[in-house]
Amino acid sequence: MEKKCEKHSREFRQQLRHKGLKATKGRLGILNIFAREAKPLSIKQLQNRIGPSGPDTATLYRNAESLTAEGLLVKVNLGGKNSSYELAGRAHHHHLICKNCRKISDVTISIRPALNLQALKSAKDFAAVTGHSLEFFGFCKKCQN
Repeated sequence: MEKKCEKHSREFRQQLRHKGLKATKGRLGILNIFAREAKPLSIKQLQNRIGPSGPDTATLYRNAESLTAEGLLVKVNLGGKNSSYELAGRAHHHHLICKNCRKISDVTISIRPALNLQALKSAKDFAAVTGHSLEFFGFCKKCQN
């Protein structure tokens, strides 16, 4: 049986080429790290996972932004001053973020019945609504006590 990392690398290589991007060692490494993570990562967290021999912060930001622009990563605002990223293509979900310890939990809720996307498009004179971002902030059980 094939190792998960090799399987992901092959899939990521194909996705990058399909998007017209070079399948560099750095991009493949970044995507493989995100494939192993269950939660969004900031650039600083990504850099810590890669280690000191990895690319500098500016290079990581450029790569994360280009991978986001091509739909391979998703940018997530978790309420801090810096964005975080996660692998695109996961099941649709939102995040619960503890304002004290910054614990992140995924939550799957449906907002479609409450939000009429057609009305939103016409009310704001948009031709298409392609996505949304919704995060919830509060206190985890440990921090609440």
